[in-house]
Amino acid sequence: MFVEKNRSIWNLLTARLSVAQRPITFETTSPPTVRLVGNELKATGPLNQSSTLELINKGQRAYEKGLGNLVINLAQVEEISLAGLFGLYSVVMIFRGEKPPAYADGHSALAQMKRDMEAGIFSSAVVFKNVSAGHEEQLALLGY
Repeated sequence: MFVEKNRSIWNLLTARLSVAQRPITFETTSPPTVRLVGNELKATGPLNQSSTLELINKGQRAYEKGLGNLVINLAQVEEISLAGLFGLYSVVMIFRGEKPPAYADGHSALAQMKRDMEAGIFSSAVVFKNVSAGHEEQLALLGY
């Protein structure tokens, strides 16, 4: 009886260990990226906190190259978070020849963005391409 009971416990433990040793896989989306190709910024994945600074930096680089206008291609953008919207806002500000508020300023930067959105910050130098119906409402906040 004792041996049978211990064997059952042993079998149970080894079964649990073998499950624990199996590789665990997680379904993930591809990391967000922003590429500058000619006068077009091509964003993929979510525009969120992970991609905002890259978006702003690539927009700044395009402006410094002397591009008169910029196309932001949103065909492969899965979602636009508040941070992503701030990144788009910042690129528009850069192409208006203005310095956007610093991302690190947090709440005060968002307050400045809100004031500018309420005033309408439209810039003909920045055009959005392949905007999904879901993103149209968010971009409308920027005056587009």
